[in-house]
Amino acid sequence: MTNRLFAIGDIHGCSKALETLIEAIDPQPDDTIVTLGDYVDYGPDSRSVIDQLIRLSRRCRLVPLFGNHEELLLGALESDSALRSWLDLGGDQTLLSYPYDGVNIIDPNHVEFIRGCLDYFETEDFIFAHANCDPDLPMDRQPSLKLRWEFLLHIPKPFPTQPLESPLTSPSSRSPRSPSG
Repeated sequence: MTNRLFAIGDIHGCSKALETLIEAIDPQPDDTIVTLGDYVDYGPDSRSVIDQLIRLSRRCRLVPLFGNHEELLLGALESDSALRSWLDLGGDQTLLSYPYDGVNIIDPNHVEFIRGCLDYFETEDFIFAHANCDPDLPMDRQPSLKLRWEFLLHIPKPFPTQPLESPLTSPSSRSPRSPSG
């Protein structure tokens, strides 16, 4: 099989489960794996999860999406109050998985990986986001709060059966699209 498309949901520091899943998928260079965010927090080994994702990006097309826990982690690097909030929401487990080197609490390569995550990703047939989207807005105008934080159960109206408006330029295009290309 070639050109397979996989989506992997919240990993939350569970490196052994991710490793097992990647082994089962056996990604090939022309496969696309979309990871839906929440790589860190709660589980015992967030550091290993990010290491695995970086290695996976060399093996196939990896499309990492930004989740609310990545947002919390980046905020924690910027302010003490955000750090306290993050620690209460699973960040303490993430910190335990990183050896402190006296300068960085999180590996700078991991921070760079997280900052490179996309808000959403779409193909001709699918739209991927960590949490939700507003069916009345084009994908390139979605608020990050909706894409990263809002549960599908909190939709105030029925979700439409019509396709969402997106920045795809050609409905006949078969190549995956994202905000960056």
